Amino acid sequence: MSQRIFDFEPITLDQIRDYAEASGDHNQIHLNEDFAKAAGLPGIIAHGMLSMGLGSRALSMWGYDLSKLKNYEAKFKEIVRPGDLLRAEEVRQSHGQIDLRILNQNGIEILVASAKFT
Repeated sequence: MSQRIFDFEPITLDQIRDYAEASGDHNQIHLNEDFAKAAGLPGIIAHGMLSMGLGSRALSMWGYDLSKLKNYEAKFKEIVRPGDLLRAEEVRQSHGQIDLRILNQNGIEILVASAKFT
C-alpha cells in the first residue's frame, strides 16, 4: 500500500468561528485572542473536534465510505492555530482499520486517530 496523504487549506479564523457556531462550543479560547492569551495560550486555538473532523474528511477524500464507519477515535496531541497548514497521512490499513495522523507545517503531530469500518 502506498501512503495516502491529504493537504488541507490553511486553518482560518472564519473556519474556527463557523465550527463554534455549528458545535455550540463558544469557549472564548476559540474566539477571543485576549482571552486565549490570558488563559496561557499563544492566542486563539481551533477546537480539537475540528481537527478530528478533518481526519474524517481525509478518510472520505481517500475513498473510504463514511457510512460504513463503525468506530472513530482520536488523541489530541498539540494545539492548532489559525494559519496552520495541516496534512493528514494514512499510517496503516489492516482488516478494516485505518490509522492516520495529522501533522502541522512543522511536522509536529497534532492528532493521531483510528477508524474502524464494517
